[in-house]
Amino acid sequence: TVGQREVEDHKYENDCDRDCNICGLSREVSDHKYENDCDTDCNICGLFREVSDHKYDNACDTNCNVCGKIREISHSYGQNGKCSVCNASDPNYQPPSSGTNNSGTNNSTGTSGKEPQPNGEGGGIGTGAVIGIVTGSVVALGGGIFALFWFVIRKRRR
Repeated sequence: TVGQREVEDHKYENDCDRDCNICGLSREVSDHKYENDCDTDCNICGLFREVSDHKYDNACDTNCNVCGKIREISHSYGQNGKCSVCNASDPNYQPPSSGTNNSGTNNSTGTSGKEPQPNGEGGGIGTGAVIGIVTGSVVALGGGIFALFWFVIRKRRR
């Protein structure tokens, strides 16, 4: 038509682009589209965004609570064969041997029927016995010193 020119459609890079590539007209667009809160790149335009770390229940959880991303972890197995963080069982755990075979007889060479325990339980002498031995030794040493003084040194003075 006279006095009017034909306008072609606006051209945009993608649905996230606000400005027309031909005339610069600015339009309103919806927010960028992401798979989930852990996704860093817009699904439409590829815009990068900073996101917080993945969310896990604990150091042993392998699946992100938000996006399901799977990670490799290492358990902290203790001497009891359990993880100290999540209580998972160590697949390679070997319980300590009890010292008896299936017939119930003792395999150890001792005669007490008990093997010494690594933590000191079940073997040796108790605390009370140690205190008694130390006290008896001190009393005997004191008596010996007294006897030495009484019979030897005192008789020399007379």
